[in-house]
Amino acid sequence: MRNDDGSERRYRTWCELWLECALFNGLERYKERCSLFHQGQTQPDVSRIKGEALRYDRVSFGPSGSPHMHAEGRLLHLDVVKLHADTVRGIGNWAAEMERVQNAKVGPRIAGLARAHPVEEEIPGVAAALP
Repeated sequence: MRNDDGSERRYRTWCELWLECALFNGLERYKERCSLFHQGQTQPDVSRIKGEALRYDRVSFGPSGSPHMHAEGRLLHLDVVKLHADTVRGIGNWAAEMERVQNAKVGPRIAGLARAHPVEEEIPGVAAALP
């Protein structure tokens, strides 16, 4: 995994512009994303954080109906269905803004960047809640 401070900065900025970040800010989302997708764990790697601190030692992902954006000490509970809906809403708002301002880099490719697809696999506790 390469260390790209520009990528982290852009990811954090995007999150803080387009997602609800009061309880799960851009830094926390970035570190959780990296830990989950690159290391398969929910404990964020804090070794490269300079001058900042994370509020949570780990994140608990639960099915539909679980507590969402609920902090329990240094543990953050997230409902994966609500997290998905929040993320889709943020992407939709971002895409609408890119079209509105006629962003030359993004606008012409917006339709191919993100698309909704039906759920093809059943995930216990989740599939019934997805449209």
